[in-house]
Amino acid sequence: MEVEVIFTQLEVVTKNMPVTVDNLLGMSNPIDRGILEFTFDRNTQQCKVVSPSSGSMLPRYGKLVDEDSLGTMLDCDEFIKTNTRYQHTSALKSPNRDYIPMLVELHDREGNVLKQ
Repeated sequence: MEVEVIFTQLEVVTKNMPVTVDNLLGMSNPIDRGILEFTFDRNTQQCKVVSPSSGSMLPRYGKLVDEDSLGTMLDCDEFIKTNTRYQHTSALKSPNRDYIPMLVELHDREGNVLKQ
């Protein structure tokens, strides 16, 4: 059997580090440039990000907490300046890993979606 491994360089989300919660029912530090980073041509493109707040089974053992932007598509650079955090909410036994869904879109100057 022949196997071909194809590596695709991350194109827009170029840093995606885990957020850490130190104890059950605890809260993470804000999601900032140390955790999440976006790379794109800021002169000709616009990056937007949203964490879908409804219709998703994730995160399963917690939730995103933010002052006022959850569920709203934001400029990527603005998103990492918000106070968005992950809060663990499962009082019962849970694994030490959860997943936060995010949708990232790259638009041209006219607003056309280039990548999603």
